[in-house]
Amino acid sequence: MIDNIYIINKKKLYVYCEIKEYCQQLNNWLSTYDVVSTQKYNSYIMIFSDKVVWNTGNGEKSINKVIKQTDLYPLFYNVIANIILDNSDILLHSAVFCYNNKGVLVVGDFNSGKTALCLKALKKNMKVISADQTHLSYDNNKMIVKQGSSYMKINKNNAFFLEKENIKIEINLIINLVGLCDNGILSFSLINNKDHIIKKMFKFCTWHSDIPLFTTNMSLEIDKSKIKRWLNNIDIPFYDVRGDTEKIILKIMEELR
Repeated sequence: MIDNIYIINKKKLYVYCEIKEYCQQLNNWLSTYDVVSTQKYNSYIMIFSDKVVWNTGNGEKSINKVIKQTDLYPLFYNVIANIILDNSDILLHSAVFCYNNKGVLVVGDFNSGKTALCLKALKKNMKVISADQTHLSYDNNKMIVKQGSSYMKINKNNAFFLEKENIKIEINLIINLVGLCDNGILSFSLINNKDHIIKKMFKFCTWHSDIPLFTTNMSLEIDKSKIKRWLNNIDIPFYDVRGDTEKIILKIMEELR
């Protein structure tokens, strides 16, 4: 069972789960956040054997049946995304690794190869800061990694936890991973159109609310106008990338020297 309060972006989230087979997965995702000893909290998500209820500050919502495991991931991260989202902060489906103390933000659709690229980065002695979901913040017009997900799932049977970094990493390069192909030709295309960049990035902030849950027909909510305003701040080299992992990493190292 999970019965803890976690600190997220200076806010407190109460998480309760009594479904045993869901607890390990939730604990993996929650490993990013610190448990605090307090009875007060701002938001909550409570998973019971016959229902789930949650509140991110905009009123309680509920599903009065056992939630399907496939819905656990989008619901949990929708709650986190709503807690984090403000004028400075956002949660983005992404990975981050670091070279020469410069951060590389990697976005891409599910199964596009972000994990494979991170594993290759680790082999090149780079630091992986975030494996799946990244809390980003603008600080003095710089995009900073505030917190990254520490649980890195490689496949069904393999996973590990990244070391937590307490230093601020500035994002100097954004990679939109179109796809990986062993021994493929490297394509590293700079995108300059701000509207195109926002459209490409938008879905990585709203994926959890883009389709209804499978347990019910309910759609989750996020303030999309606030997300668009946040994305409009982006002024960082943005590339559409495809090719072999080795070639991509070598090109990134070249760009950041």
